[in-house]
Amino acid sequence: MKPFKKLKSKRDIRLYFMFIKEELNAYRAYSLKIEEFLEASLEDKENEFEKLTADMDDGASFNIYDKEYGNEINRLEDVFPNLLRVTLFIKCFSFLEVELFSLANELKKELDLSLSINDLQGSNIRKAQNYLKNVANIEFPDNDESWHEIKKYNILRNYLVHDGLGFPITMEELDSNASKIGITGKTKELINIINQHPLLSLEESLVDYLELRLSKEFCSEVIDDLMRFFTIIYNILLNCEWVIEEDKNF
Repeated sequence: MKPFKKLKSKRDIRLYFMFIKEELNAYRAYSLKIEEFLEASLEDKENEFEKLTADMDDGASFNIYDKEYGNEINRLEDVFPNLLRVTLFIKCFSFLEVELFSLANELKKELDLSLSINDLQGSNIRKAQNYLKNVANIEFPDNDESWHEIKKYNILRNYLVHDGLGFPITMEELDSNASKIGITGKTKELINIINQHPLLSLEESLVDYLELRLSKEFCSEVIDDLMRFFTIIYNILLNCEWVIEEDKNF
């Protein structure tokens, strides 16, 4: 729950940014805690298997692994961590969208603007960019690296939400010319983003297509980018001419 419902004074803006930082730091702490839990659980399960099969031959050990341990170890090692990272990434991006819309609505009230953000066209972050820059006349950080990354995250988020983790191509096709296998538009753009990002990868799955994998450090990098972006917005708001030093009615 936000500690305010206005953006009149510098105090209001500081409270707003404190809320943003607290939320993003909570997401980071959550990620670290759950990653640690999964790693510890995986280590415990592997140690349990090694103790159980220490005196068995390879054939008997394989049978035990296949029937009793393989599925659980695969979940702890691959499925659960990737699911955590995907859901946290989507949550982080949702937080960004919600806060940009909330900021736009607050500015509409404070500046007595006739247009609302919902009157604009485009994706949510494009609406927010357009509203803050062209309606509220806020100096928007279009050229900052954090915004460039956010636009890439938007493409990734949209694919994950609407299409899931799978990409209907093989590794051989991925290594070939994408245009020759019918990959165009946003999917081609996303594959290029993935290939250029050291913390994202496409890997072979149990079925005949590739699946997206997010590394352990990816969500932390996303949170860093969001923190940088909101810090810039915070400093821009502090220097707006309509912001008063203190709210005497507080």
